[in-house]
Amino acid sequence: FIGLQDIHPPVSVAAHYQKVVSARQSAEARVNAAKAQATTTNALANALARSTALNAEAEATRRQSIAAARAASFTNQIPAYRAAPDVYTERAYLETLARRGASARKYVVLTTNRIGTVQYNFEEKFERSLLDLAPITPPKAK
Repeated sequence: FIGLQDIHPPVSVAAHYQKVVSARQSAEARVNAAKAQATTTNALANALARSTALNAEAEATRRQSIAAARAASFTNQIPAYRAAPDVYTERAYLETLARRGASARKYVVLTTNRIGTVQYNFEEKFERSLLDLAPITPPKAK
């Protein structure tokens, strides 16, 4: 092993030598900064790609689950319809009306000259009153 200590370039070239050393260090620092940025960028790109793939997989699973639930619901509806077609049809209509018309303002217009008019009260009752407990009977004529 041969070690040299305290060796400096001649004074006449020392300034130029320092410029060369500084340029090398500056170039190495830029290379290291570029490597760090590449590592960061690649990590972020990999994370985004993984996130996108997982979101797509979750969406595919969600759609498959919805399709399976709809198929199961349909197969469960057939026996109900066969047991009571009129009741099933009326109930399906009312459920659709309640679900799709929940946020819409509704106006019910009834005619008096029609026989068999069905009236539905969609108001929710939050408490029972005395009027709900006993029917009101008109007074008997004397």
